[in-house]
Amino acid sequence: MEKTTVKTAIICGCIAGAFVLAGVVAGMIFFFSFLNGGFNSVMRAHLCNEENYLTCNITYKSVTIRGNGAYIEAVSADGDGKQKECILELTQKNVATVMENGFFKEVEFGSVLTVRTTLWIYMDNEFNYAAEIIFNGKSYLSFDSGFKNICDYIEENKFL
Repeated sequence: MEKTTVKTAIICGCIAGAFVLAGVVAGMIFFFSFLNGGFNSVMRAHLCNEENYLTCNITYKSVTIRGNGAYIEAVSADGDGKQKECILELTQKNVATVMENGFFKEVEFGSVLTVRTTLWIYMDNEFNYAAEIIFNGKSYLSFDSGFKNICDYIEENKFL
């Protein structure tokens, strides 16, 4: 009976050791993923690929300006015509651009804007980045400039 107990103890020890080793390996994988940008690298690659941006019309409701950017609240219509609330984020550099171009003076509640955005978000927020904004044929934020500023922001804030 004593040999069976020793064998059981050895087997249990080996199993426990395997779990500890698996935990250490998983921790190392997480740590090195974090150092290399981890899951955010997938988001960065997607958001910094201009082919992933689409153009849509939204109805402007309001804007909230914060220290590091702004959030445009709007309503969009899906393919079935159903309206959906949406929030578009502008990076700080893109806020400066739209301000210089008179966006906040010329655009008002109910204005229909043409925006270019991606359906993906960055990090764990619930906002889509606006890379281009046009109203009544006037470009307040060109795609080239807006897209570059988004990619610069993401590169500068990899680990947020």
